[in-house]
Amino acid sequence: MSDQSTSPECLGARLKEAREYRGYSQEEVAWYLDLPRSAISLMESGSGRVADVELRRLAKLYQTTMKGLIGHEQDSPEPESVRLVTKAAADLSASDREEVLRFVRFLQSNSCDRGGRLNQQGSRLDRRSEILRATSEAADLLARFPPGRRTSFDIVGAVTEHGSPLVFRPLEGLLGAVVTMNGMSGIMITTNRALQVQRFTLAHELGHILLGHPISIDHTIEFAGQETSAGRPPEEVAVDTFASRLLGSKKLVLASAQRQQWSKEDLHRPENIYQLSLRLGISYQATCWALVGSEILTPAKAHSLLKTQAKHCKQALAPEAPITNSRADVWSLTEADTGTLLEAVPDDLFAIHLRDHASAGYLWQLADSASSAVVVGEHRPHPNHAYGGRSSRVMYVRFNAPGRHRLVFEHVRPWSRATLGHIEIDIDGHGKERAGHARRFKRQALDCAA
Repeated sequence: MSDQSTSPECLGARLKEAREYRGYSQEEVAWYLDLPRSAISLMESGSGRVADVELRRLAKLYQTTMKGLIGHEQDSPEPESVRLVTKAAADLSASDREEVLRFVRFLQSNSCDRGGRLNQQGSRLDRRSEILRATSEAADLLARFPPGRRTSFDIVGAVTEHGSPLVFRPLEGLLGAVVTMNGMSGIMITTNRALQVQRFTLAHELGHILLGHPISIDHTIEFAGQETSAGRPPEEVAVDTFASRLLGSKKLVLASAQRQQWSKEDLHRPENIYQLSLRLGISYQATCWALVGSEILTPAKAHSLLKTQAKHCKQALAPEAPITNSRADVWSLTEADTGTLLEAVPDDLFAIHLRDHASAGYLWQLADSASSAVVVGEHRPHPNHAYGGRSSRVMYVRFNAPGRHRLVFEHVRPWSRATLGHIEIDIDGHGKERAGHARRFKRQALDCAA
């Protein structure tokens, strides 16, 4: 190590703290440095030597500087922005306050100037003007990031492309925060909420950055956007609207509706709104209000639909036996979903609706390529006793591990392998983000070593 003023034990502790805060395992760092895992363990315990080249590569992986890792940036004077954040965090729980201040230190040591700059905020605007700005920013972002095969907006990809440092932390009362240091705005999101809430909060915080709000400590978010009561601050109403118009955009709603052949009247039914919410990657409540924004529902109808709980929609889709986790969702899938990429949670249940042409010898079968999928049940809702008629059944599938999966069904004659139909759906089944950097960011950073 080139600087001998830092003890090996102190350096090791800082290396361990930096790795754990960003969510890397010792195995991942060892792979990145092309060293055995035991070498990383020795470095972090202070028992192993850290070469300058290794320290430089660790600084790059952890998005900091070598001085930041060694600890020589702690003596710099405290900027005004730190004092403002400290004041904003004063009423938080001790745990959340420490997380905010730790995030400040992370941003102070952040060396990666990839963008993430705060948009210039003009004079304070009224509620209507802020909502118009938010709607415009959402439309611009949607145009820049077409969904492709995804049914949901790629909010993590958008934040990564914008260049804003992003970490997920186990916050107690906070949903998320935006902090700006030296013109660089970073985002922190809780790990203690469901994937749909993480996504909406992330869009909410990105809205703060794009609309030029330098500091935001968010305990609550509102899904109703511009329909929210007048007591909510205009800047919060604006970013609520931004998140709704981005994640529940009319374009994404219509894409799913056309694929599923849902009419406007169909989107007044709770079971279809629930299925739409899964495809958009937001909650049932947020989807109801997104449909208000798309002028598909009236506010009064949305309030009425919100009386229906998602669990009732789940129970209608599947018998109780296959649902092992009450918080898991139940996806209703058909041939219409072929070619899509869905973002799900590891315990989610997939109800595949199949129509067998049994009289001609054709049966739907789970293909061998979907080896990670497990059939956990089957149901025949509408027996067809007519000669030559097609029979309907629902096959319930769950994946045996988190990860990226491909669900493949083929409508085949078992003895000849002749194929009449095909269902192929990609599923990102990792679920919510864990503590540290976003999964995708870590994967990209580690891939740089390949």
